[in-house]
Amino acid sequence: MLPTRIWNRPLHDCNFHPTQKQHAESKLPTNMQASVVAMWHDFNAANSDSQRDSALAIPAWHFCDNPVDACECARLVLLGLKRATALSFRELELAQQPIPQVNDLNIVTDWAGVAQCVIQTTRVQQVRFGDVGEELAKLEGEGDGSRAHWLARSLARALTGGKRIGLTFSEY
Repeated sequence: MLPTRIWNRPLHDCNFHPTQKQHAESKLPTNMQASVVAMWHDFNAANSDSQRDSALAIPAWHFCDNPVDACECARLVLLGLKRATALSFRELELAQQPIPQVNDLNIVTDWAGVAQCVIQTTRVQQVRFGDVGEELAKLEGEGDGSRAHWLARSLARALTGGKRIGLTFSEY
């Protein structure tokens, strides 16, 4: 689970356009670059006291593997209800992606790749799936915030995502 700090533009509707052309590798549309660059520029302008290099690339991604959930999760982040997310360390390893670190910055996009906000990782915990408690489930901000809801929803996502990349649930 990755609790986060959020910097965002004013709340607006998810901009999903199913006819947009998408990059084969990233699954984000070709228009993503402009909104991500603009968000990163605005963030750096508003946080000029920092030591970060504004020319550095920042990871940009959307939640989930479908437009409805991706846009809903981005909306929950913007509302301040979604303050954490759960990642499969095994999936990160297979994708050769680094494990998030405290103070990492990322841009969350909607499904269409339009930048929604900059988030900062404030804590990283490695927790076995079955050991996720009520507090962490509530920080995820989805559904009713209960552990039961989190387990049901996350198990469905893990099974779908794992199957897509050839993992069984036991590998999570």
